[in-house]
Amino acid sequence: MSKVVVIGCNSFTGGYVVDELLAAGFKVLGVDREEKGELFVPYWPRAREAGDKWKFFKADLNKDLDDLLEKLRRENPEYVMNLAALSEVAPSWEHPEQWFQTNTVALTALIDGLRILGSLKMFTQVSTPEVYGSCEGLVKEDYRLNPSTPYAASKAAFDLSALTFYKNYNFPVNFTRAANVYGAHQQLFKIIPRAFIYLKLGRRLPLHGGGMGVRSFTHVRDVARAYIKVMLGGKAGEVYHISTDKITRISELVQMVCDLVGKDFDEVVEVTEGRPGHDKAYTLDWSKIRDELGWRPQVELEQGLQETREWVEQYWIETEQQSLEYVHRA
Repeated sequence: MSKVVVIGCNSFTGGYVVDELLAAGFKVLGVDREEKGELFVPYWPRAREAGDKWKFFKADLNKDLDDLLEKLRRENPEYVMNLAALSEVAPSWEHPEQWFQTNTVALTALIDGLRILGSLKMFTQVSTPEVYGSCEGLVKEDYRLNPSTPYAASKAAFDLSALTFYKNYNFPVNFTRAANVYGAHQQLFKIIPRAFIYLKLGRRLPLHGGGMGVRSFTHVRDVARAYIKVMLGGKAGEVYHISTDKITRISELVQMVCDLVGKDFDEVVEVTEGRPGHDKAYTLDWSKIRDELGWRPQVELEQGLQETREWVEQYWIETEQQSLEYVHRA
């Protein structure tokens, strides 16, 4: 069975990618700058039984790149998937240079070091629809790049950088851009877990701009399966959208959470000002991954919300000890 390196294995979606790969029998090397427990990482039960099919290597792209490249040369993986990034939008305005250092400069140095890795069949970069900026209509993979924030610009910059390696060196790279990903084990400051936690604590939930933005929420396990399909069967140099046909306004999403826990929307929500550069809509055309690779979402939003609620309840003691705000690490 093939060997896969998952960089950012302890990120939200990265944990599910590892879980799916281990379930399918792949050999997996997980790379991350920090270790996390079961509150945030779903793969641990499977990893404990994986034996030599699972390894973990602690490394920071900005500090340990030489060590990481040496490790990858020794491991000779067929596939590398990168999910490591500074991924928050609003904080990227405060230290934009840090976002570019991690999301553009460090990753460009990484793929430059991987060019000589003869075993490599594909490097899959997890990008973001934020690179398109605020969109109108159905967005296909060739939509213009028009980022609205330093975060989005840093992601777009690496996508373009990686394409130059593909064009000039035939470096095997492809890209995924997934609509809003959600599910159990997500960071607590994200809108869905935050909503469940705030309502359980009896706190009013801030709703930026009244929650007028529209999104297509895609369950994290569906997204992880899509990433793996793109990695194994996607074409080099290509972008693949991952989404659903269900479009939901943020305020409607919070209403669904309120309905699940028996709370009145007007009594628990506090409308706040919108964020700078906050894009109003992403409506992705995902027919390419459906037609070429046979991927379709399987988890309905209502089911995913219920699973997330059950996760919050199951890990409530651990959750109460965590910060509910984003904590920046350069």
